[in-house]
Order: sequence, then structure tokens, then C-alpha cells
Amino acid sequence: MFGNDVRDTFVRIAGHGGKIYLDLADEQWRAIEIDCKGWRLVASPPVMFRRPKGMLPLPEPATGGSITELRELINVDEQGWMLIVGWLLATFRDKGPYPVLVIYGPQGSAKSTTSKLLRSIVDPNVAPARSLPSKEKDLAIAAKNGWVQSFDNLTGLHGDKSDWICRLATGAGLATRKLYRDDEESIFEASRPIILNGITEPASKSDLLDRSLLIALPTIRDNMRRTEQELLEAFERSRPGILGALLTAVSAAIKNVGTVKLTHLPRMADFYQWVVAALSSVGIDVSAFQRSYDQNLADHNILAIESSRVGKAVLNFARRQFSWSGTASQLLIELKQELGGNSYRPNTLSQELRRVQPNLEKLGVRIEFGRGGPNGDRIITITRLENDISESASGASGASTRTPPFAKWAAGVMKNADRRDGRRRQFSQNVRSQQRK
Repeated sequence: MFGNDVRDTFVRIAGHGGKIYLDLADEQWRAIEIDCKGWRLVASPPVMFRRPKGMLPLPEPATGGSITELRELINVDEQGWMLIVGWLLATFRDKGPYPVLVIYGPQGSAKSTTSKLLRSIVDPNVAPARSLPSKEKDLAIAAKNGWVQSFDNLTGLHGDKSDWICRLATGAGLATRKLYRDDEESIFEASRPIILNGITEPASKSDLLDRSLLIALPTIRDNMRRTEQELLEAFERSRPGILGALLTAVSAAIKNVGTVKLTHLPRMADFYQWVVAALSSVGIDVSAFQRSYDQNLADHNILAIESSRVGKAVLNFARRQFSWSGTASQLLIELKQELGGNSYRPNTLSQELRRVQPNLEKLGVRIEFGRGGPNGDRIITITRLENDISESASGASGASTRTPPFAKWAAGVMKNADRRDGRRRQFSQNVRSQQRK
């Protein structure tokens, strides 16, 4: 206050001089210093850490451990495992953006337990999983006082709440009035690793899906189930070795990230490059991670369309018509049957189309916006990128009709979307029934 240096303070993770520091939050105020040469305990790190209420200490990491020790403790398939390892490696980066880990599955699939274990590896807390705050300001305060943000048992993220998560993952700031009686601002700025879990996919809007890693957990069979006490004891025994293995991988990422050559840069390119630079040290084949990540991106597109009435309607429309052009009002008439009687205004239709435009193009339907006609009207052009007109192939029995790839695939998406909507309606009915009881 009186002439001394002003220092930034950090929670759990900090970057300084090309190195990353992890606060152990122990009584000695020790930290782990990570650089391209490895990692080590330091008694007096060059950065200032805060210890918010609820933060728990990390164990002292051990050498010789393996990340596969964690694989035996969580209920996940191979693709999900690859994405979880990638997310864990990203949580040690000192700056975002960070991917959002979305864990979903039926009752009895250990969603909450998995979320707690993953957070405890990096940022243990007395409340490892919480409900999503009802105000964005409260979310910003939670992010200011914790590194990993984990939100439990979500039934869906709609409207503003989905946008809040996007901003927190990418690091957008929030400014609010400091006190009701003055005109000063309090500015919250943070980018944080995030975990969301629920029975159905909490993320459905395309902008949040683009930032998400989707992990579907299967139901655990009774003969494979373990008590929580047994699981936690095994986790505590393995945690020092798991942490040490991750720190070694982070050191490899610091060393290699500048030299990684990628043939293409997908969405969340910084995250992708960081993980690829680290994988060699944890015994995971880069191509296996790439396949899992590519499949995750494909799942984003399908889920975004399944969650959008307009997206599903346009996809179904494109199955019947190879190319179409007209105004939003004219398109509403064309989509009346597909929209199921829902009332859309032309501007609402255009807005929703813009949201799912990238997803539709990935799935073979191009949407273009422009102006045309005698009055300079806004024109929407829909083009199917694959000609799926039934083709005839001659053979011994004469001409036969081949099922076109696009039409068959699009029909499958529509069928899955209807099935998913049915599951959501049934889940909502069950919740209301329990509330009445």
C-alpha cells in the first residue's frame, strides 16, 4: 500500500519465467516447479499463491508412478480414457482456454465419483462438486477461489448458463457494480478447467459443444461394483504416483510444444498441441488420441443438430432437396412440417441457423446468407454437399437401387434425435414424479 511492489496472486497453478508452479497447499507453503528439464519441490516459489477457504493439500508427488493406475479406478471406455488424459494434462497449463469435460451416463455409472477423483488429482477441495450457481457473478467468485470448477448432476444447460461456461472456459471477464451505493466496478477475469456431469449430456448448444470433451460412462455391472470406501483408499495410495506421472508429462509438453508439427489444427488448437506434445511421456500413442479427439469433434456436430429443432429440420429438408434458395419466411413455409408446428419467426430461424451453420456443413449441408431479389431481400441458400440421388447399378438380376450414404446417415440422425428427445421427456417426468412424492 505504501510504495512496495504490486504482485499478482494465483490459486493452485501459476506461470513464471517459462516455468509452471503447482501449489501443494501444505503447511510449509511448498510448491512444485515444472520446466523442460523435469519437476522438483521448491520451498519458496517466486510466485504468490492464495489459499481460499475449502482448498485441500495435494500429496507430495512420487516418481515411478503411472497414469494407468487411474485407468483402473474409473469407469470409462478407451476413447473416453484418451480424452480424460488430455483434459488432465490441460489443467496444468497456466493459461487458457481450457476444454470443458462433460461426463454423462445413466444412474449407477459413477459420474459424481469420477468427477471428484479427477478434480482431486489437481485441485482437491472440501466441496469437490457443487451445483451450478444461479448467477454469473457467483460463478466468477467461485472461479476466483478455485482452480478446477466441477458442477454436479446437471439436467441441461440452456440460455445464459451455457454462455457462462463458455466464457469461463475461454477467459472472458465479468464486470459488476462493486456496491449498490456507488458506481465503481469489480472486474472478475478468469479461465478455468471445468467438469460438468449429468444423466443426459449437459452441453447441447453448439458453441459450448465446440469447447467440450464428451465422456459417456456405461452402467457398472453389479459384479464389478466397488464400495466408495474401497475406491477412495485405492485412489489415495495411487495419487502420488499418478500426480508424478502427470508432472513428468507436463515437463515434456513444455519442452516439445514449440516443435510439434501438426498436419491440421482442430478447434481448441492450443489444447490439442499441448496434449500431443506431452503424450509420449505417459505411454499413449499420439494417433490413438487423435482418433479419439476426431471422433469427439464428430460427436459435437451430431449432438448439436440433434439438440436443435431447426438443425434437424434443415437436415431432413436437405435429404429431399439438393439445393434451395429463398428468404427466411419462405424457408419457414418449407420447414413447417419438420418443425412440428413450432412457431418460429423469420429472424429467430436465421439466428438458429447461424448457430448450427458450422455443424451442418461438417455433416454435409452448406448454409449461406446473402442478399438478392428485386428488393434486396436477405437470402438463405441451402446446398447438400453430396448428391444422394439413388444410383442404379446393373448386375445379373438387372438394375438395383443403392441406398445413398447421406440419406441413410441423415435418417439415422433423425431417428437418434427422436429417441434422445424421448429419453429427456421420460427423465423430466420421473423428476416431477419424485418431487410430487
